[in-house]
Amino acid sequence: MTHLVSIDQLKVGVYIHLDLHWMEHPFGFGSFKIKSDEQIMTLRTLGLKQVRYEPQKSDVAPASAPAAPSATEPAPPLPAADDPLLLAKRERQERLCRQRESIARVKKNFQNAANTVRNLQQALQTRPAQSVADSAKLVDQLVTEFLADNEVTIHAIGGRPGGAELYVHTLNVAVLCLLVAKELQLPAPEARLLGLGALFHDIGLVEVSSRILRNTDPLTAPARAAREMHCEYGLARAKTLGLAPAVQEIVAQHHELADGSGYPMKLKGEAIAPLARIVALVNQYDNLCNPVNIARALTPHETLSHIFTQQKAKFDTRVMQILIRCLGVYPPGTVVTLSNDAICMVTSVNASRPLKPTVVVYDAKTPRHEPMILDLKDETDINIKKALRPAQLAPEVLEYLAVRSRVSYFFDTSAVAP
Repeated sequence: MTHLVSIDQLKVGVYIHLDLHWMEHPFGFGSFKIKSDEQIMTLRTLGLKQVRYEPQKSDVAPASAPAAPSATEPAPPLPAADDPLLLAKRERQERLCRQRESIARVKKNFQNAANTVRNLQQALQTRPAQSVADSAKLVDQLVTEFLADNEVTIHAIGGRPGGAELYVHTLNVAVLCLLVAKELQLPAPEARLLGLGALFHDIGLVEVSSRILRNTDPLTAPARAAREMHCEYGLARAKTLGLAPAVQEIVAQHHELADGSGYPMKLKGEAIAPLARIVALVNQYDNLCNPVNIARALTPHETLSHIFTQQKAKFDTRVMQILIRCLGVYPPGTVVTLSNDAICMVTSVNASRPLKPTVVVYDAKTPRHEPMILDLKDETDINIKKALRPAQLAPEVLEYLAVRSRVSYFFDTSAVAP
């Protein structure tokens, strides 16, 4: 329960609620505990006579109500053009504009890349040589952007264009593999082989019955064996296409596991090619996030936790550590609650500061088409408290945050300025 108090009653330690649009004040949130006298001074400049105070979340009670002001007391002066509050609002508006431009740019680039991968995979059946050459060009472009001397921000892209799982899975794996390559500081030629192997790792699936591939129930032993043949089919196809030996290794070994429990050759540890180890981990991550039966999907946060706690022995330890460090404990696409109990969805993570992602905040008072977007690196007093499963959320929250059953990833190397 909240109570109205005047601005003059506010003290450090009082938890308040501002009934203002989030763009109308310079604070990260409209509900917060007052930390300093400077915040109280800023509140005075907002022109509010009263705010709502929440006793249960406050450290202290407000001051006693002051005497009623004189009827002749002059109105507070209008803020000057260089007033810090106005400057803070202007900076917030400019930052929000840049953030929205970045999101729009990433979505457009993702759609273009996904369409390109789809066309390349279709052409692989009719114009294989041209498809391989065009795939190499695409990978060259991606590697050039990833390995440039700048930061990379990974964004969550909701849904799947056209409902085509295979080529979006392929793009997901390629993007996340190149993110790992950047952190491993792989030389460009090796990163290109990794990217090309990621694009072609599942080419053997065209030889497997679509009935098996689309089956949402647990596979029978014969069906599972038939599906596992895609690695051998893929290797034969990779040789026919004249792909580099390192790419052939990725195609053949992307389901081999460090503890020897993978397939088709039950290879262990160092016997698995280094680039294939990267693809094996990223492939598993995307398969757990986006399984054929979407009812079994794990959230990105759950997926990393599951791999780290339940499957650690199956993957290259260093690669696993790098993937977790790049995506953060709460990867893009994860719904979280913050330390102030706000519900948000992580939309992007900068690999250089994965614990401080950018989030979209659920706020029923703010229109869905212009949501509150926060870069948590700017909010020193606010942290992520825990992850939430979509099933824990009310329908209106799911709709507002545009939570999707499937998540894809793309990147931006034009990071929003702080």
